[in-house]
Amino acid sequence: MEIINVQPQDEVRTRQFIKTAGVWYGIIFDLLLVLFSWGFDGWILHSVSADMPWLKLLIGLPLTVAICGLTGFIAASSSATVISITSWMVACGLIAWIAGHIPFDGTNLAIWLVDNRLWGEVIFPSGYSAAVRTTLLVIVSVLLGGVVGFLEGAATQLAWDRSTDEGKMSFGSWIMLSISLPLALILAFLMSSLINRPLRLPQETVGKLIQSTLAGDADIELNMGASYRSIKPYVDQITPDYTSYFVAFSSETGTWFSAYIDTAFDNGFIMRCVTLGDTVAYCTDFSEEVRDWMDNLIHVGLDGEQNWLEKRGKKFDVTQEVLDWLEAHREQLSLNYELTREEQYGGWFYVDVKFDNGFRMVCRFRGAAPVVVDQCVAPDN
Repeated sequence: MEIINVQPQDEVRTRQFIKTAGVWYGIIFDLLLVLFSWGFDGWILHSVSADMPWLKLLIGLPLTVAICGLTGFIAASSSATVISITSWMVACGLIAWIAGHIPFDGTNLAIWLVDNRLWGEVIFPSGYSAAVRTTLLVIVSVLLGGVVGFLEGAATQLAWDRSTDEGKMSFGSWIMLSISLPLALILAFLMSSLINRPLRLPQETVGKLIQSTLAGDADIELNMGASYRSIKPYVDQITPDYTSYFVAFSSETGTWFSAYIDTAFDNGFIMRCVTLGDTVAYCTDFSEEVRDWMDNLIHVGLDGEQNWLEKRGKKFDVTQEVLDWLEAHREQLSLNYELTREEQYGGWFYVDVKFDNGFRMVCRFRGAAPVVVDQCVAPDN
């Protein structure tokens, strides 16, 4: 970074301006990056009524603003270009690492803080594909970071050249600090292509299908083919008010092509769909399945028969701990009860059962293939 040639009495003011400009250079870069990556992603998810659409933005924005602001300050505080380049390479690599972990580790932590019943549970496992994509994003981001760092010296000096006579930022100064816009756009595009879009595509696909169905598109069956046929049996139960939940990817290897999506409507109907890329393969009445599973679960507690578990193969399972708990509470169970579906986080949700004798139990369901009941408790009323 070239040292600005000024009179000695102006040196302190100039260096202070350069340091402040460096901080703003970093913040502007980050705001542009976040707007076109997590901001755009949240807007798309919100438009299809996805659960927690702005979570990545809420977690990522304060972290990356702090990283970029500090990096801009460090780079501006040194006259060595290599310090600026190195600092920004580290910063952009760290941002890419954060971008790859927020949808999984970050979301898990947020859920733990909201509902301590799930503390320590891995609601959203990352898997092999996430690791590969994140690694690739980090490598490319580090290279881009070098360019961002190289440009900071020129940006802050040009900002100073266009400052006011009092040494304050002018409109031209702010424009110069936005010189990294193309690089922010490139990094945002990479984040979206490698991480954000593949993760939101299943919910986006189901959401657009629901919206087209509600809009009464006369040619929907012709235009959407198999996707519409998968939802057609449930058209009468679909309402405009719903929430979409990403459950899990269906591949055991962790590839991001096929996924399970739950859509909970305000009338109590829940639809579970399987997507293949941007196509809906099939959907089921998941609310009915949950009621059926819960009914059979209670029967198991009452009479001890477990034949129904074998009939459903890998579609549904119950842990031994739950079977033991049901047996221990057999005298408190009844065939007369009411079901209430409680909170859902990803593929994890709770079902509250209230029996006519006053006894109450809450069971936890998780997963997709199979759906597993791994916990039943008698909460304090």
